Amino acid sequence: MDFNQFGSVIARWVAGIQQNFCNDPNNAAITPASLQCPLTLQDMLILLRNVLMTAFRETQAAVHAIYPIVPASDNDSQYVPFVVSVNTCYLTSTDMKLPTYIVENIRTLVARHIHRGGNDYEWFVPVLCMKKGQVLDEALYTYTFDGVTYPSFVPSASYAKKKVGVGKEARFEVLAQDPIDLIDGSYVGGYCYINDPKALETNVASWENWFEKSGLSNYSVPVGPLGTENGINALCSVNCYRVVGDIQETRKRIAAERNAKKDVVFARDEKRFDTVRGVRDPIFEEQQVIWDATQSKFIGTAYEQIQKGWILPVINTQTDANNLITPVRWQCIMGDTFSTTKSNSLGEGESIDDILSSYAARCTRGKLTPADTWTDLFKDLAAQGRGGILSGIIANIADVVWPGAGAVVTQVGKTLGI
Repeated sequence: MDFNQFGSVIARWVAGIQQNFCNDPNNAAITPASLQCPLTLQDMLILLRNVLMTAFRETQAAVHAIYPIVPASDNDSQYVPFVVSVNTCYLTSTDMKLPTYIVENIRTLVARHIHRGGNDYEWFVPVLCMKKGQVLDEALYTYTFDGVTYPSFVPSASYAKKKVGVGKEARFEVLAQDPIDLIDGSYVGGYCYINDPKALETNVASWENWFEKSGLSNYSVPVGPLGTENGINALCSVNCYRVVGDIQETRKRIAAERNAKKDVVFARDEKRFDTVRGVRDPIFEEQQVIWDATQSKFIGTAYEQIQKGWILPVINTQTDANNLITPVRWQCIMGDTFSTTKSNSLGEGESIDDILSSYAARCTRGKLTPADTWTDLFKDLAAQGRGGILSGIIANIADVVWPGAGAVVTQVGKTLGI
């Protein structure tokens, strides 16, 4: 799981609800600076990291031991698992409130044992990680009111003020926030306790106070803490993955093919995916989704309505056919027989940036606007129990999670009223 994808969606959501507030003509007399989140982007990401470490607390230590990736150099950009050590491990849950869509997404990514039949079981374990050296840019997240642009978060350059001198010589110096590596908690001065419960609780209180008292809650989908509830079976996503490649490589390949076949008339490029307005992040604009894959069948309703639009585990591979591990080869090695393409006829896939932008937009709303379809769906699930997405597909869920157990689960469904 790419942590930066979660961080980017939350940051875009913050900017989105701030902008929706400013766009409301009923708020013409506001003081726009009061809408700014009282945390820096880094502070928010540290809180979010604790939420995810809480969700994966039973497996992340094992992941780090099994998958100890260490970059070969500072320029070696690859996914590195979050370190579980004294300064970065899970200590306590902070109950940071997030959009319910994000909360449900995280719950479906926790480790699961899946019975394949007979004595065949598989254990799917999430790897919480991020690319080494890949940092979200705070300057991307802004909102505009009356022609003036404001930062969505407290700028790290003006993180705090320190009084120096005495008497008439007293003055305040503006202090910048030191960048902290969220993988291992390191910074220029050594290592930082990014899991300090007291500091986390203080920042969570600031986060919730800002969200509730600023009036921004009127422009967001419902929010809530991670809690201890299990994920929805029909939306189980830890056994799925999204094959991601570099979009520039695909464009180079297409150009090379065209140069090699100048006498061939190529079909006009398809524009299968509309550009989504909002924050554009160069980190994700260059990442294209080739397809989503799984060993189990995708449940049509769950995938088409929800899963294809939220965050799934990522397999970062190359689209170059000369590469040792291409998407097709990876899928064959893993035995993942089910996939759904996310690219057009030229091999150009939907950018991760578009998916994240759409996801964040779903988490916002206009004041008094009708609920999004996801909101209605999650309400139905809560009323029916956390066993299925619709009563008509409960047996199919059984085939996905416990092959051959359809009759058992159907009876459970009747008992629960699903």
